[in-house]
Parts: sequence; C-alpha cells; structure tokens
Amino acid sequence: MHLSLYETIWLVGAAIAAGLLWGIFASAIKRKGTPLPLLVLIAAGALWYTADALRLLIGQAVPGVVDAADYAVQMARFGRGFLPSALLATVLAFADEHQIAKGLHRLGLLLTFAPGVIVFFLGLSQVPLMRVGFGLYAMAALLFSAYLCRGFAARSETEMHRSFYRWMALALTGIAVLIGVAHLLGQRPVLGPVLGLVLFLSPILPAYILSHFIYRYSFFQIVVNPALLYSALTGIVLTVYLIVIRRVAEAFGRLDGGLRVEVVEAVLISLLIFLFQPVKNRLQGVINRLFFRARYEYQHLLGALSQTLNVPHALGVRLQSVVEAVSAGLKVHAVSLVLFDYEKERVRNVQVIASRGLPGFEPLAVPFGQGKENSAQIEQVIGWLLAHRRPLYVGELHGTALSGILAAQGVQLCFPVLQEENPVGLLCLGEKKRGVSFLSEEWELLGTLCNQIALAVENTRLVERRLQLERQMYEAERLSALGLLSASIAHEVKNPLSSIKAIATVLREDLQNDAPKAGDLTVVLREIDRLSRVVDRLLKFAQPKQGAAFQAVDIKAVLEDVVLILSHEAERQDVAICFDVPDGLGVTGDPEDLKEMFFNLILNGIQAMEGHHENRRLTLMARQVFPYVEVRVADTGPGISAVDQARIFEPFYTTKASGTGLGLAIVKRDVARMGGSIAVTNAEPSGAVFAVQLPGVG
Repeated sequence: MHLSLYETIWLVGAAIAAGLLWGIFASAIKRKGTPLPLLVLIAAGALWYTADALRLLIGQAVPGVVDAADYAVQMARFGRGFLPSALLATVLAFADEHQIAKGLHRLGLLLTFAPGVIVFFLGLSQVPLMRVGFGLYAMAALLFSAYLCRGFAARSETEMHRSFYRWMALALTGIAVLIGVAHLLGQRPVLGPVLGLVLFLSPILPAYILSHFIYRYSFFQIVVNPALLYSALTGIVLTVYLIVIRRVAEAFGRLDGGLRVEVVEAVLISLLIFLFQPVKNRLQGVINRLFFRARYEYQHLLGALSQTLNVPHALGVRLQSVVEAVSAGLKVHAVSLVLFDYEKERVRNVQVIASRGLPGFEPLAVPFGQGKENSAQIEQVIGWLLAHRRPLYVGELHGTALSGILAAQGVQLCFPVLQEENPVGLLCLGEKKRGVSFLSEEWELLGTLCNQIALAVENTRLVERRLQLERQMYEAERLSALGLLSASIAHEVKNPLSSIKAIATVLREDLQNDAPKAGDLTVVLREIDRLSRVVDRLLKFAQPKQGAAFQAVDIKAVLEDVVLILSHEAERQDVAICFDVPDGLGVTGDPEDLKEMFFNLILNGIQAMEGHHENRRLTLMARQVFPYVEVRVADTGPGISAVDQARIFEPFYTTKASGTGLGLAIVKRDVARMGGSIAVTNAEPSGAVFAVQLPGVG
C-alpha cells in the first residue's frame, strides 16, 4: 500500500467514525421505541464512513478492481446524501415531542428525505450546480437543527439535557460554517484539500457528543455495551497496524540483500500479537476515560472506598471518610450514614455519620441527624425498603406521607445497609449539585458500597462481641479467684473479728470509769465494724445476685429514701441537695440494689466536696430518654481527672485514703445487670456528673 499522509488520516478518521457510529446503531436498534429518523441518521453516517474507508482500502490493495471501488463510492454518496435529511427529520421529530414545531405528521417527516433521494439519483459529484445546491441545503438543515436544539435546551428540565442540546447546537453550527467556508475556498491548491479533510471528519464531533451522552447518561434510554466499541476500535487498530506492516515489509523487500516480504510480514504480525494485549489494555483505559468516564471514575471511587473500609482503623473514622468521599465523588450536598440496632421492628441506638457538604456551598441539614422523632421516621423508611426490596427514590412516592418525611429530611435517594436481610443502617443522599439526577452507574456504585459497609459494620461488631466475651471470661476468672479468696477471708477473718469485737465490747463496759481507755476501745470497735463492712462488700462483689427477678420501681421514691438517709451527712458537710425528679418515672430493676447504687453515688458526691469552696451543691435530676430513664448525680467538687475517669469503675481502684475501690465497681456491675449503663463526665465550671441510664417501664 502506498497511502499518503492525507489518505492515511482520511482512512483512519473514516474507520474510527464508522466503528463509533456502528456501535451506537447496534445498541440503538436493540432498544424498542428508538425514533426511526435517529436510526436512519446514525446508519447514514456509519454507511458513509464505512464506504469511504472501503474505497480507499480497495483502491490501494486491488488497484485494478474498478467496479468494487465504484460500488463503495455509490454507498458513500448514498450515506452522505441522506445525512442532512435524516438530521432534519430527527430534530423535527424531537421538536414535535417538545411541542416546539407542532402539527408534524409522518408524511411531513418523510418529505424531509426527498432531497437525499434526489441527490443520490442525480449524483452530486458530477453536477456542479447540484453540489452547490446540496451544500446550501445541508447548511440550512444544520442551522435550522441548531436553532431547534437551542429551543430544546431552553425547555429542558435537567442540566444533562440542557448541556447535550447546547453542545449539539454548537457543533451543528460549526459544521454549517465549515461547509460555507469549504465552498468558498475549496478551489485553492493547498487549503482546498485540508478543508475537504476537515469537513469530511467534522461529523465525528456531533457523533462523539451523542455517543458520550449515551454512554455516560444512557441518553434516549439507550445503553451501549462497551464490547461493541472495543471490537470496532480493535479492528481499526489492526487495520492501521496492517497498513504499517505492509509498508515496512515492502520497504525491507526493496533493500539490497533481498529480504522476502512474506517473512518480514510474518515477523511483524508475530510482534503485533505479542503487543496486542498491552495495547488493548491501554486502549481500553483511554476509551473508559473518553466514553465511559462516569463508570471509570466510579470504579476507581469504589476501589478507593473498599480500601478505606478494609483499613484496620476505628470504624467511625473509616465511615466518615466514606461519607465524605461519596459526597465529593457524586457531588451531593448532604450525605448521611444512619446506623442503628433493629429488633422487633424497632430502631435503637441510632448513630448518624454525616458529610460536611460540598466546598463553596452552605452545609445543608443532616438527614436524620436531629430530632427525637427520627427513630419513628427511620422505622417507616425501613418498612418501605423491606417491603419493596429496592432503593427508595423520593420521586416515585408521589405525595405520600413518606415523601413528606424524606422531603423534610432533605433526602432524595435512600439505600438500605443490610446484613443477611437484617437492616443495620441507611445511606441517605440529598440533592446533587445543579439538581441533576442520579445515574445508573451511581445507583450500582451505592448499592455495592452499602454491601461493603454492611460487611465492615458486621465485622467490627463481631470483633467487639469477641472482645466483650473475652473480657467477660477474664472477669469471670477474676471473680472466681476473688470468690475463693473472699470465702477464705470470711472464714479466717470474720470469725476472729467477732471474738475480738465481743471481748472489746465487754472491756469497754468494764472500763466506763476510765474514759481514755474506753475511748480507745470505741475506736477499736469502730475499726472492727469498718473491717467487717469491707469483708461484706468484698463478698458481695465476688458473689453477685444471680437470676434476680426485676420489677417496676418508682425511681423518685427510691431517690427520696436515699436522700432522707444521707440528709444528716449532707448537713454535716454543708452540702445543699437540689432535687429535680418528676413524678411517674418508672424503671425496671431491683429496689434494694437501686437504693445501694444511688446511696454510693450520692455519698461519693457529698464526700468529694469536702474541704472545697462554699458553694457546695449536689443535684439530682431524672428524665425520660426513650427507652431509658436517665438519672444524673452532679456535684460541684473538683471533678475527676481523665486518668481517673478511665479507671474509676475498676475494682480496688480508689482515690480515697480510706476507700476500698469496690463501691463504684459494684454500682457499674449492678447497673449492667439491670440492662443499663453508667458514664462519668466533668461539669462546668467544676464538679463531676454521673449519668445512669436504666430501662424504663413499658
């Protein structure tokens, strides 16, 4: 083959355009309901470029076969002649749908193809006047189509459609201007062929725009299989390589030494086979970035998010990174991941991880991030998701009560996070930037991401449960050892203590007239009682109640009894007790254990303020925090350091000179046994706050 640079560019451009258009045509024809003018438009362009590529290949490969080359010329003329007509018919058909050009009928659309038929039968290449007339008709069709595309853009509701029609109008206008310039300057020796080549390749631009929007946004509801484009472009690459191989082989054959052309071709084809796979992989990457950019980007985003979820780090930090990446990658103003425990169709322990919003925009309200009523709303959303087994899009609800809930929360799209059909969370997305709709690739990405989030959450919970079981086993071993030690202490210490106490009591009675000695014996008896209480407390901690039957308890009555007992100690320490507990708050627990728990907490609070400023105040507050009742014991003492807060509930850890370190350990153990929790924080400006949550009644 002896193709010039001009012919090579022409051939490669025709082959690329033909592959691109045939790929679109093959996908469009599979979809039912694709407008016929659009199919004709795509087929006409594909036929033109295919025939022109064949014309060049036939002319160079088999120069003597004139008939075959002439058939290719006729095919190219047929496709080129119908291009303006098919374009005009397609745009008019869409204008009728947009109600811009009303009253169009099939007969009117068919009449637009008449110029193409005339051009084909008369032959525009042989009649100069016909060529000028066809050029003017093509310019008019392009400009009128561009005008209608501008009208489509003005009437479109989505940014995607507006962008498509604007770009298409710009491309059609540019081609029309190029046709006019080519007719005016086409006779010049150097400029004419260049303009002819540019004009020949110019329809690739609107074809690329159409294919880009079809591939990226499923435009006209046409979904293109990437394999079609890969196959077409692979054939183009092979054709170009064969052209190069033939030229190189012939060049080697003309060298002195007489290398055979067949041998050189075989070697180069073998080299092509080895290079085909890496070239194909590189080509696929380029195609992904050009035509499947959204899918390409989302695959990389999903890979990055998967790595983030698999990193051995705190789950909250990982999920926060995922939420931020989804917001930035999909350009969504507000994204929140709502995690919870779902049992018996009730939501508990709701945790919301929200994005910070897009840069340059005011952060929107976090979906399901505020309000006590969110649990009930989340339950409604979960009910819908479990019933329909698909993501929830607010646009398909059509004014239902659930759509009002989602609108109030700013949610456009909601995906369930399921672990073995059991919901553990929701991924809620607000409005996208510029109000565009979510793409099919984004739905796939979010669905896959939710599955991975569910796995990450479940793995973390399994690890936590395993650690909890290990801690329980360790604690059980400690309690077992402590129980044996306590039994030994009770046997070896309490019996001698009883004897010592009896003898000391008798001696004190005998020495009533000797005040110093009687006072010393009183101290001995008091220390014996204190030592006995330590042993009793140690026994209670080592052998807690098992299988205790809990009952409904009025928490206000329990706290009033404890305050009454400790009122004298509070007066002695000059501590004012503020009581803020409403009526009707019931908890489920053991009344005696509750009294002992709050006795320890209130007494600790009173003792913590000893020796401090005059404003000594201990506050008792209670409130309903569904499904718990929370009781707060707050003092105005010096507070608790961070080091002590981390260990304050450990057995035998104490900050008091005379303490045993078992009081708060017993409190925590009893609270947990009743199904509650306890936490300690420092108050402002000073003091400590113990917050106890106990299961409410009902």
